[in-house]
Order: sequence, then C-alpha cells, then structure tokens
Amino acid sequence: MAKNTRSSSNISNTQQQQSSIEFQWLYRLINSRSYKTWVLLIICTLNIVDLLVDWYFFMSKTTIQQGLVFGPPPRNILLAIFTFCIISTFTSLLEIIQIIRDTYQNRLTSLFGRITNCLTLWFEDVPLLTLNLLIVICRDGEVTYISLAKAIIGIIAALIRFLFILLNKWLIRHDYHRKDNLSQFFNTISTIGIIIVLLLSISIHTIASLPIDNFGRIHLSRPSDFTRFKFAHQKYFNHVGLFLRSSNDYNKFIYLTNIDNIIEKGQKTFIYSINEKDNIYCIKQDNQTCFIEFNSTNIYLYNKQLTNKLINYSITFQFKEPDFYYLLGDINYNIIRCDLKNFYISDDKISLHYYRFKRNVNDIRLPFMLNDDNNTYRYYDIQNDFEPIQYVWKTGLSRCTSTSSSSPHRSQDIQMNDCF
Repeated sequence: MAKNTRSSSNISNTQQQQSSIEFQWLYRLINSRSYKTWVLLIICTLNIVDLLVDWYFFMSKTTIQQGLVFGPPPRNILLAIFTFCIISTFTSLLEIIQIIRDTYQNRLTSLFGRITNCLTLWFEDVPLLTLNLLIVICRDGEVTYISLAKAIIGIIAALIRFLFILLNKWLIRHDYHRKDNLSQFFNTISTIGIIIVLLLSISIHTIASLPIDNFGRIHLSRPSDFTRFKFAHQKYFNHVGLFLRSSNDYNKFIYLTNIDNIIEKGQKTFIYSINEKDNIYCIKQDNQTCFIEFNSTNIYLYNKQLTNKLINYSITFQFKEPDFYYLLGDINYNIIRCDLKNFYISDDKISLHYYRFKRNVNDIRLPFMLNDDNNTYRYYDIQNDFEPIQYVWKTGLSRCTSTSSSSPHRSQDIQMNDCF
C-alpha cells in the first residue's frame, strides 16, 4: 500500500515538473514587471475610454429631439442608462485602484481584483450594452456612431479581458490547488460575462450596419447605392401627406402636400383661406383652388368670383436637415393671419397632422377627396382614407412604437413673407 502511495506521489510530482517546464515561459511573462505595467496601462485606458463613451452615450440620447419618425428613447430607458452609468463610474474606479495596487505590490490579480473585474462586466458592460441593443433594434435609419463605438469598445474589452483571464487563471492549471473556490467562481462568472459582452457587441454592430425593411426584416446584402436617409425616406415617407384639420370637425382633413415635396424643396408656402359663414375654403400654392361645402360629403368646386370676405392664413413649411438632434430631420412651420400679422393663431384653430394614404385611395392629390361620381368632393376621413402614422412609423428590427410627433413643429424662427 505504501509502495502504491509513493508511486502515485512520484507520478504527481513528475506531472507537476512537466507542467512547470511546459509553462515556465508563461510564468516568467506573467511575473515580469513589464507585463504587469502593460496590463495596468491597458486596463486603465480601457476603463477610462469606456467610461467616457458610457456618459457620452447617455448624453447623446438625452439630446435627441422629436423629429420625423424618431424621437428620444423612452424615459425608462434613459433612466436605466443614467443609473448604470453611475454604477459603471464606481466599478471602473474600483478596478483601476485595484490594478494599480496589484501592480505596485508586484503580484498577480488578487481575489478582490477578480471581484472588481466581475462587477465591471456584470454591472457596467452587460447592462449598458443590453440597453444599447434595445435602442439599436428600434433605430434603423439612425447614424449610430456612438452605439457602434460602444459596441467596438465592448468587443475589444471582451477580447482583452478574456486574454488576461486565459493567461492568469485557465492556462496555469497546476496552480489551481493554490486558489480557493471563490476565485474559481469569479473567474467562471467573468468568463460568462465576457462571452455575453462579445455577443451583445457583435449584435449591435451587425444590426446598426444593415438596413431593415417595413416588416422588421434585416437585409443582409446592402444595395450598392445604399444610404440610410434614402432607405428611411422610402420606408417611412412614401405616400405620407401633410393635412390641415378642419375647424368644423376634428375627424375631417384637408390635404396640403406630401412630406416628400417639402423635403425635396426645403420650403413651401400655402395660403389657406376660409369663410366659415358660407363654408368656402381655398388653398393656394401656385394657383388658388376654392371649394364650397353644402354638407360633409357634398363639396363642390367654387369657380365663381369671390365676393365674400375670406380670412387668409399664410403657412410656411421648412425642412430641417438631419443632424445630431434630429435623426431624420424635421418639418417646422410658422403661420400668420394675413390681415392681422401679430394675431396669435392657436393650434385648436388650425392644426396640422401627418397621415399615410391607404392603398385603395386614388392617386389624385387634391385638397378634398374626389367622390366616385367625379363631380363632388368630400373631406378626407381618418377612418376610411388614412393609415395612422403611429402604425406606419413602427421603427427598427422590433418595430417599436415611434417616439416622434405625428405633426410638424411650430417655429417662430421661420421668417414669414407677405401673403401672396
């Protein structure tokens, strides 16, 4: 029995000696001062850059304004990002302090160092990348440079952290008997976290780089002439009109123009004229077209000379180009009453809305809808003629509800010309 024990002991010693010889170069590398210094520089730089990107990521999302299709992320997402940015600040500082301490004492990563590394992964990288992914899957058409930057840093950080764990923990197998179970636990949890970070980062980069169609499907092969704004334009703006709501009925609308026309021209002005007593309505862009209403479904062209006094409103629309705050741009407008230019016009008096025409609506775009008899007109009806813009502007891979506005934004900065 004793002989067998000595034999087993000799075999074990021989294996340890072979293992020691096998990993001798690795021990020299890991125990060298230069290696620890490089680890210190890499980890500190990575944490500082990652921390700056985290806070910039949060600030960039809070500054997004309601524009065409896209608005700011939901409030609960912003609050979650802010919370984890605060947590990431503390975990990053802890990790930096610990790596400086380990380097100064010329030792391998301590148990506390493994804990801080694990905390950084699970309370900074994983939650913030998950929130980033939630935003990206709702954000096709957005130039997500900061999202891509966060994803790229996540990939680099994951690979570097995995390399350090591989060198310090997993490759030196014969060193396990000197490690307690708690160290092995945190090593395992950190490795799982690194894999998740890597998967999240790759997903963000992939989704943000490829176009997504109306049905939330990713196009793996991009057209050679692909541009995000052009693709989003075709997806969200085709057949979307700008309508003026009649003051007589909240569900009846008068057509002005398509969003496409304002985006293409940059600015358009309309004169909306009304005589509520006689139910006469006129729309003028180049030429004036007038209608007289007998009832909501029987409206006729009014070709007679206008003897009754009309109240004229000048409405100017202006397209705001996409920028950091407005991801697909925005449409602003200003309105004045021609005879009382300082008179304030409330939104209840004249309100404007976006709607997409249903496919069964004819392609003749007139202020009022032409009836089947081709002689009379009617108001555009929200139930029969339109698709709600909230349904049309379902965004991204997960077809999220748009956080933008369903109407253009009023801006007093638009200079109004005299009524023409």
